[in-house]
Amino acid sequence: MHGEVRLARLLSCIPHLRPVVVLFAVAATKLTLLDTLNLDIDDEDNLVDVAAITGNLPGIVALFKMGYYAGTNRALMSAATSGHLDIVVYLCVHRKLPCTKAVVNASAHMGHLPIVQWCHEYAAQSWTSDGFVGAASGGHVDVVAYMHHAKPRCGSTSLAIDAAASNGHLHVVQFIHSQRPTHGCSIKALHEAIAHGHNHVVAYLELHRGDLIQAVCCACGIYTALNHPCKAIA
Repeated sequence: MHGEVRLARLLSCIPHLRPVVVLFAVAATKLTLLDTLNLDIDDEDNLVDVAAITGNLPGIVALFKMGYYAGTNRALMSAATSGHLDIVVYLCVHRKLPCTKAVVNASAHMGHLPIVQWCHEYAAQSWTSDGFVGAASGGHVDVVAYMHHAKPRCGSTSLAIDAAASNGHLHVVQFIHSQRPTHGCSIKALHEAIAHGHNHVVAYLELHRGDLIQAVCCACGIYTALNHPCKAIA
């Protein structure tokens, strides 16, 4: 109702609210409040990270100009998981923070395709199998598709389909199956889909059970599709 007009009086009455006001000023890019209310940010931790989480790039730039850097390293990961590409680019290009595989994996887990693309195409950074599986687990088929086409051999097909099936993401299961027809999933995919009530996934797995679900053949000892032509019993 009164906006920021009475903040000074409020803080004079309740001084322990100062950290809350500092957080508000950083998150809302109202850093002029810090001077107006004579608030010291040096006593606060990870304000750069706070700004990154909220997608506040102007706030980050302003903090750096003030000589405040606490939370900078954490900020890159926070920006990646929150989907703030502009902050990822700024921290990597202008602050020279390393764009690591962990950053790419984190953005993939959350389905932030633009960040995955930028890290791969401009920062020359790739991902691990964990990123591929994480994207599948979250149902982010656009990320899964990008990763598959960029690096067809990267990422565990079995773990990815298992994770997608467990969470009911049929579109992901179908995409991976169509793109990697000689690969498959474990019986866990079917069991987890049944356990979580994903009947549409169960129906698809049952329909393609022979070529999609893999297990160790009792005759030849090879981990392969259930309907493989086993030479041991031919």
